[in-house]
Amino acid sequence: MFLFKSDLNRNPKRPAVSGAFRVFRDVVQYIRMKKSIVKKRQAAQFPVLTTMGEDGWYIVQCPALSGCFTQGKTLDEALRNIREAISLCLEEKENRALVRGFDMREVGLYSVSV
Repeated sequence: MFLFKSDLNRNPKRPAVSGAFRVFRDVVQYIRMKKSIVKKRQAAQFPVLTTMGEDGWYIVQCPALSGCFTQGKTLDEALRNIREAISLCLEEKENRALVRGFDMREVGLYSVSV
């Protein structure tokens, strides 16, 4: 069993924690943290705009996040891709700040005849 300096300061009645167990414990805590972040993110709703490109692929963008766009051969594939793109964009600090001030009621889609 390996001992770390932090283990020497622990209660002597408790057994020391091995390095492998410590790594395992840290990984489990990290996974739990990521799952809670993902659950919080899943609750948020974002507007997406879809258009069909000249080549027949669907182009999808999220106007609430800067630089968040993707494409897919089918609409379902494009929507799956935009979910992934949104979650990746939310890892950037500036996009998280934009989301805090974003209100879904501010979004509208209108058509104008010219």
